[in-house]
Amino acid sequence: MRKMKYCSKCGAVLERRYKFCENCGTRVGGYADSESIGVAQTWKPTVAGALTISAGAIGLVFGSVFVTLPPLFVVGLPAIIISVVAVAGGICAATRKAWGLALAGSICSVPLWLGIPAIVFVVMSRQEFS
Repeated sequence: MRKMKYCSKCGAVLERRYKFCENCGTRVGGYADSESIGVAQTWKPTVAGALTISAGAIGLVFGSVFVTLPPLFVVGLPAIIISVVAVAGGICAATRKAWGLALAGSICSVPLWLGIPAIVFVVMSRQEFS
């Protein structure tokens, strides 16, 4: 994939022939003066990470309670495992690393409904992950 150039102020894609950013009007002193960051970073992975970590933490609490109750042990142990994956995926989403694990973590947080927007945000921000 070819690295694109982005405005250092707003993150919009810059065209070689323009002297000003089409989005915010910032003067582009030269094409070389613009930032080469690969992809502009958005808020989506950070929010997805927060939602997924929150769901994972809630799942860990409920799983820990259920694992101590004999009839619910079979629910508590899988809940803990799924919650650990959710927390790990949330950390990956927030740091924009390991897109696959970030997506898996958001999927694991679906039982608490926080996973639905988290999945959408992770998928929409795929290009931001390393």
